Amino acid sequence: IPKNIKPKAVVTLSYRLVPQGATPEQVRAISVHLKLFHDQLMRMLGSPRKGFIPFTVYVYENRESFEDAVKGFSGLREGDFMYKEGSQELYMAATQEGLRGLGRFHVRIFLCAACRHFPPWVIEGFVEFFGTGMVHSGGTFGYPVFSRTLAQRALLGLKTEGVAPTIARPPGSTLSPTQRAIAWALVYWLMKVRLKRNPSAKKRAFNHYLTQVARRGPDVDFFAATGFDERSVKARIINWLERRLSQNEGQ
Repeated sequence: IPKNIKPKAVVTLSYRLVPQGATPEQVRAISVHLKLFHDQLMRMLGSPRKGFIPFTVYVYENRESFEDAVKGFSGLREGDFMYKEGSQELYMAATQEGLRGLGRFHVRIFLCAACRHFPPWVIEGFVEFFGTGMVHSGGTFGYPVFSRTLAQRALLGLKTEGVAPTIARPPGSTLSPTQRAIAWALVYWLMKVRLKRNPSAKKRAFNHYLTQVARRGPDVDFFAATGFDERSVKARIINWLERRLSQNEGQ
């Protein structure tokens, strides 16, 4: 490309992808991947109520050039991806880790457009649920991915502190690594693990809770809205995690 001609930006959803050394093919691949990922969110969570905030994404060819560009920046860092604090600028490498970081960021933007009152466990649980499974192979996606690392951390946390402290964290607060793992386990269990007698009961109850939070605000009680018992939820998730971890031994 001649030096006096700037590479063309690619617009996808509310993101303007601007090449910073990345090839047009790399940028187009990210654009397609992001759109497919967004469509998957739409299928599982429905359409957000509001539009998305526009962001400019600076795309670098590799991890090295990305690292040079974000030196001294503060903000949300996810692998080869960074959201520069106090701006509408995103930086990423055209790598799998950069793409994964952009996908995890988009989950947060998607949930914010759906409702600004979701508690941290809902947001971070979905970020881990979708972000961990952001795998692309031949144009297909596999959701969700069972993470042994998150499962082991969640199991230890559930046995020591239970579910309630994670659920009780108010909007705007930060979850500890253990609480993030518990949030992932709770969302995974609610969305994916089916009961024999009524396979979709948990997911329906969870959807009802999310709808109530969107309508009434963050003070909606999870257990009252879903009809679940705190002690029973803790015991069932622990049992599920122990069973899955025993199945995955040696993998």
